[in-house]
Amino acid sequence: MGILLGALYWATGFVMVMAAASAVGFGLNMLIALAKVGIRSQNIFLAGGYFVAGALSASVVWLGFFVAGWIGDKTDYAGQWGLIAGAIFPGILALGIIPHFIRIAIAQTSGMNIE
Repeated sequence: MGILLGALYWATGFVMVMAAASAVGFGLNMLIALAKVGIRSQNIFLAGGYFVAGALSASVVWLGFFVAGWIGDKTDYAGQWGLIAGAIFPGILALGIIPHFIRIAIAQTSGMNIE
């Protein structure tokens, strides 16, 4: 049972780090879009979309904390080491996605279609 709980916590930690990296990326995208509002007026709508996406990503992180606490209350916190393990590896690799967010934001705020 402890191994299954550890695996569940590991997956939760991984998803939380992915969502946190996405929230940071969307936050940076919002700042880029706001900085370029004077160049292209439609960037204010992009900034709003980035804000909503970042808020949803941050909500996933908070939901992960609540789920981990709820499961921990039911199981005497067995296997919660998996939350840290999932956040560190391979979750730390999720930080590599942030530069991709920035590249996409720079292209979108310049008027290029990204598909």
